[in-house]
Amino acid sequence: MATSASRLGLVGRRWSDWLYPLVPLPVAAALTWADGHRLIHLDGRHILAYIGWALVQQWAVLALVMGRLERTGLPRTTVILVTASLFGLLHTPNGSLMQLCALAELWWAWSFMRSPRLFPIALAHAASALLVESGLTGHLLRSLEVSARFFL
Repeated sequence: MATSASRLGLVGRRWSDWLYPLVPLPVAAALTWADGHRLIHLDGRHILAYIGWALVQQWAVLALVMGRLERTGLPRTTVILVTASLFGLLHTPNGSLMQLCALAELWWAWSFMRSPRLFPIALAHAASALLVESGLTGHLLRSLEVSARFFL
């Protein structure tokens, strides 16, 4: 039986447990390079808070929602698609952000099914989001705001 530390991903059996979740990061970097602006400085407290927030989001989506979907007996592909779609919808009504998040979550949901480690996925989520926040908002993305805050 796996320990809590191993399920979180704080200890991993394979290097790929840490490497695979990072695949969306070069995609975020390429989008930022292609259509972004100079990177803006992000406060260290903001970065740490976002890492924690990414861990909470991934726990809720992957461990809770996807875990329950898996128990329904749906095919793995359907579980991954529904999970990613729900994660994208959480970023409503910011259309560009919804699409980026759904695509990234497709990969992270597959990675989590392959190796259920939350912390590497949360770090990859935070790194990708912080890179996009630092260099892409205001161009391809209007903002990272969601819900009613998007309209303000």
